[in-house]
Amino acid sequence: MMNGKLVLVVNLWLKDANVARFESFEREAARGMAKYGGRIERAIRLDDSSRNADHPFEIHVVSFPDESAFIAYQEDPDTRKLASSRSEVIANTSVLLGRDVEAYA
Repeated sequence: MMNGKLVLVVNLWLKDANVARFESFEREAARGMAKYGGRIERAIRLDDSSRNADHPFEIHVVSFPDESAFIAYQEDPDTRKLASSRSEVIANTSVLLGRDVEAYA
């Protein structure tokens, strides 16, 4: 288990072109994360010219105070209830876990 702030890089592929439904789902997920100190720090939407089947629709940088907070969020009953909505909106997700390091200036 990692100590300290947990940072996730989350790549999200849409199931269809319903961006409004995706954004609504993400706002609801963000509210759930906040209960455990989690937040979407950055949301980066790829330009249409950069996107293809291999590239995600959006990339999120998400943080939680620590790994136990992230696990608690995943196990929360409300988070589990969102799973069916998630599967209607998101076709694929990849998650990379890490931690902050000093920036290269």
